Amino acid sequence: MIIIEKVNELFVSIQCDRGIKNEIRDHFSFYVSGYQHMIKYKKGLWDGQIRLYDIKKNRFPIGLLAKLIRFLRDNGHEFTVAKTLKLIDFDR
Repeated sequence: MIIIEKVNELFVSIQCDRGIKNEIRDHFSFYVSGYQHMIKYKKGLWDGQIRLYDIKKNRFPIGLLAKLIRFLRDNGHEFTVAKTLKLIDFDR
């Protein structure tokens, strides 16, 4: 069971097992344009991706919450949304 709770006005936290967290992180990540020319990538310090879900701090942008809900529904995951977030229309 996945539990989504509001942290502050910018982020929500996602309580679930590590496998689902990795699945969410991978889905909500993308490569930076021209990453292969950047020094950190060339030195092997960075893989060129921006990850919108920070697993270490357990923070996910609240603005993408509707897309997260859609992703969880499409993949058959059971989830609960905290009462503080019930006012958001997730069916958009």
